[in-house]
Amino acid sequence: MEQKDQMAIIKFKIKNERKHLKELIELKEKARKEFEECLAENYSSKLTVYKSAILNVSRQYLRLSTIIEVACALDLISSIEFAKLSSEISGLVF
Repeated sequence: MEQKDQMAIIKFKIKNERKHLKELIELKEKARKEFEECLAENYSSKLTVYKSAILNVSRQYLRLSTIIEVACALDLISSIEFAKLSSEISGLVF
């Protein structure tokens, strides 16, 4: 496989993983809001859902961070793209 094909594939992968991260962040915010507004009898189940959503965001953040680090190490994305993507996903999560 040629490097330009690899670059196209990795950029597509990064785009999809970033989209998935944004979706998970939205779900986490929804779970947080439901947890904050829940009644006492629903506290435990809502807390579990919220913690699970936080874990999912964390895992996806690590996955995406690893993908862009490896892509940069393999020269599939530039160091400028790496810095931009790292900053963007950190801004989304934190």
